[in-house]
Amino acid sequence: MARYVGFAFAFISVSKLLKQILYFVIISVIRSVLGGKNIPTLAQLLQCYTLSCWATRFYLPINLIRLDDRTKNIFMLIGEGIEIEIKPNGQWIK
Repeated sequence: MARYVGFAFAFISVSKLLKQILYFVIISVIRSVLGGKNIPTLAQLLQCYTLSCWATRFYLPINLIRLDDRTKNIFMLIGEGIEIEIKPNGQWIK
């Protein structure tokens, strides 16, 4: 049993490490494209990915994803009328 628990903890820490590496790669690409302007947080990126997966699972088109320069929120327009804002802490508002 202890062997499996140790494996689970190792998997969790590898998972966290992979998230951090993925975040670093995505941020590097965004910085090179945007020239170092506003950059989304890790919580925003993960929530945006989760909501995008949810939308495509229901065959809804993702029409727009935009980072608002003023509020630092990510704005998503999904389908014909679903508007979602993702705050920097990862919470989202419909």
